[in-house]
Amino acid sequence: YNMAVVLTGQGKSVEAITHYREAIRLKPDYADALYNLAAVLEAQGDVQGAVAGYNEAIRLKPDFVEAYNNLGVTLFNHGQIQKALDAFSGALRVDPKNADARRNHDAIMTVIGKSKRDS
Repeated sequence: YNMAVVLTGQGKSVEAITHYREAIRLKPDYADALYNLAAVLEAQGDVQGAVAGYNEAIRLKPDFVEAYNNLGVTLFNHGQIQKALDAFSGALRVDPKNADARRNHDAIMTVIGKSKRDS
């Protein structure tokens, strides 16, 4: 896991993915490794892998606000607005004062409100 973090910081995503997967193989309930793997996969364009990783991290650690938030960002960036809103709402259920989740949630609500007014 630590090697994967270092490799990620060095921009060596392919090698980092290998090490994150090995950490998860050794410890399948390692939510932080799943979260970091999901972030690297998303950066590599593997949206399905990223979404699956964030969802698994949340399943293992239901109070993982950052995973909810990153899941929401990933979904939003790929046009899945309602699912993104659900993810941000999940983050806010865990931590109602989380500034990132609040900002993202409110931004989507603004977009939804504008599209309803424009219809």
